[in-house]
Amino acid sequence: MADIFAICPELKQMPTVAVPMKAGSASFHSGLLIHGANANMTPGRRPAMTIQMMPDNMVFNGKQNILTKEQMDKLEIGVSVFNDDNCNPILYNKIE
Repeated sequence: MADIFAICPELKQMPTVAVPMKAGSASFHSGLLIHGANANMTPGRRPAMTIQMMPDNMVFNGKQNILTKEQMDKLEIGVSVFNDDNCNPILYNKIE
């Protein structure tokens, strides 16, 4: 967590809130939320999963990010990012 404060020292002034969670619990929060957990002091692994939700009208802007070269090669600037169901499945589609 110290790295984020080196990048954005003004965050040190913001209040922090502890949210104790039992093993197996889930947290749903904004991807912009600064969050962390104490070290896993058990002999076992601590599996985690993340899901990023976004509107279904999102289009690719051409900027390299965490995607692999293979994933980038499948995208076209200005075209929907949802052209690959394996990478970006639609979880919910509101029927009007």
